[in-house]
Amino acid sequence: MTEKAGQPDIVWGMFGGNNAFFGAIARACIYQPISPEHPFGWGLPWDEDPTGTGLCKQNIKLAETYLGQPAGSGYRKDFTKALNDIVTFAQGKQALNQPFDLYVSSYVQFFDNTTDGCDGWTFAHDRLSTGKPKLVKGLRTVINENVQQLNSIQADIIKNYQIPAHTPMNPNFRVHNSQPDSTFQGHRFCEQGHTFEDQYYNQDVWLWNLQYYDEKTGSEEVGVPTTTGGVEFMAAPPGLDVTQGFETVMGDDTNPAAVIPQGDDVNTQQYGFGWTARPFHPKYPGHTALANFFIQQMRNDNIPGVKPTASTAPTPPAPTLVCNGLTSNKYVTHDLIKDTISNTFCPAAVKQGPISQRYNQGTPEEVVITLTGPNGFKPSLTDCTNYLLGAITEECDTSSPPPNYKGGGTETIGNVVYSIQPQNVRQPAAKGLQYGCDSTYKVVFNEYTVWGHG
Repeated sequence: MTEKAGQPDIVWGMFGGNNAFFGAIARACIYQPISPEHPFGWGLPWDEDPTGTGLCKQNIKLAETYLGQPAGSGYRKDFTKALNDIVTFAQGKQALNQPFDLYVSSYVQFFDNTTDGCDGWTFAHDRLSTGKPKLVKGLRTVINENVQQLNSIQADIIKNYQIPAHTPMNPNFRVHNSQPDSTFQGHRFCEQGHTFEDQYYNQDVWLWNLQYYDEKTGSEEVGVPTTTGGVEFMAAPPGLDVTQGFETVMGDDTNPAAVIPQGDDVNTQQYGFGWTARPFHPKYPGHTALANFFIQQMRNDNIPGVKPTASTAPTPPAPTLVCNGLTSNKYVTHDLIKDTISNTFCPAAVKQGPISQRYNQGTPEEVVITLTGPNGFKPSLTDCTNYLLGAITEECDTSSPPPNYKGGGTETIGNVVYSIQPQNVRQPAAKGLQYGCDSTYKVVFNEYTVWGHG
């Protein structure tokens, strides 16, 4: 891998979990079937092993001892050495003063350890299991605590890390810690409201479980059998002899210190590449969430070349409409003000920006239309007509007879104000459409009287 690294400016890594027995614990405490007849000797499950003789508790004890050792030993020593190896290799490759940023991502907790459903479920994967080992709260809590302890150690080491001496010394080497655990909140195993099947197939669970893969057919096996006690567990593919171990690259565990069964066959009970590649690793939505988290952290750290967040226009303030009403007896005719807004005022405002214009001067329809706003502001034709005509004209005075008369008002959007103000006092608008005619016979002529106002 190092031969292909080239001279990168940024390296991201997530490592150290299997050194801390994460894989060994998953195998011994979660995936191995438990049965008195089981031929491979994994021992008692976590919740039935008060003396710690089972391989689950033995591997947990190894993890706790390894993580609990002081500086200069145990995990702290090995993790520091890993950082030194990476940085030293980069020092030999980078040009003088070329930046190099190493980011180490800590792990996410794998379980919601507060829910009840998993207390009765097992992820053990073949028909030898009698519904054990169960994912009880205590086991989930212990596993989560180991993850948190490892994360804390990584953060502490990186906080106090000193770049190894090198000649010439490049001052632009930095090592960072990333803590993305919060991004998986609500997306772990055993979340509230999730079913047993969800632990395998729900895309809202962002971690892979151990699912069978039939290399002959290329199909996932979806089997959820139930024991006589009503406990659901995953079954092996039909026809598979589950009494025989299948040798895989996990046969002796990636951690040589892990405790595995001894005897004629020490191979594990995992079947195929699915065990080694996917369980407890992120699914696509999990990778996406992690990637977004990592990119944002690099933005916050002002790493050169990281694209900035796409700019988004601020949410416009909500419009506030104030209607004058008709009680002042100042109003204009709907059709006339509509024509003035659409064909005269708004086309001018789009070109000029804030303006105030008086129309129909010297008539009952005299009106002042005004647009105010910040320097340089020019409305779109759509906004201008929507606020003056759609809002002030059409939404005001809708219930006061007659609807053909409009008293105007103001529409305020942030620091922009549209206004329609009729100028002349008129007959009450309620009488605005009073009219009539009369014809009287006068012997030699007819007398006609026509009256009205508006």
